[in-house]
Order: sequence, then C-alpha cells, then structure tokens
Amino acid sequence: MLYERTSNAARQRFALLVAGEQTGLGMAAVKFLGERVHPKAGRLMSYTACETVSGTARVVDAEELDAPAWVAHAEIPGCVPYGLFEPVQAYLDSAPPG
Repeated sequence: MLYERTSNAARQRFALLVAGEQTGLGMAAVKFLGERVHPKAGRLMSYTACETVSGTARVVDAEELDAPAWVAHAEIPGCVPYGLFEPVQAYLDSAPPG
C-alpha cells in the first residue's frame, strides 16, 4: 500500500492541508503524534500537533465540522466522552497551560 510508505513529514503536511481546508487557519506542524483506526469513524487517522500561525477559526467545511470551539484542558472529556487517542492526550497533558 502506498500509504504505508508515506513519511511522517508527508502526514504532517497532509494534516496541515486538511485542517486549513476545514477551519481557515494557517498552521505549522509541531510534532507527529501517531496514527490509528478511529474507533467511531473506522478510518485510519494520523494525528499531528499543530500551532496556529494565521487566521481566525471558522467552519469552512460544514460537512466535517459543526462549529469551532476552544476548550480548556479540563473540558476535553465533556467534548470527547470516549477519550482521546492516548498519544494526543499525553501531548495535551504535557503542554503548558495557556
């Protein structure tokens, strides 16, 4: 499969492209966090930590997103009741507040 030979850098570029298309934000990749088959969607998902470098969050792709939401670390379980992918949760747990 071609995807299996795709580098982490290529996955990060794709994450930036998709996130920008969905939110209108310009972003920079910080760290590739891993991938898994999503438990609800059943699709292979790659996870990349990003930082916003430009733009204002908005819904560009209404088929994929309902509304932008900035949530505090402690509010994540209320938004994702089945939990986050463990490497994503570990990254967020280690991030400085703010």
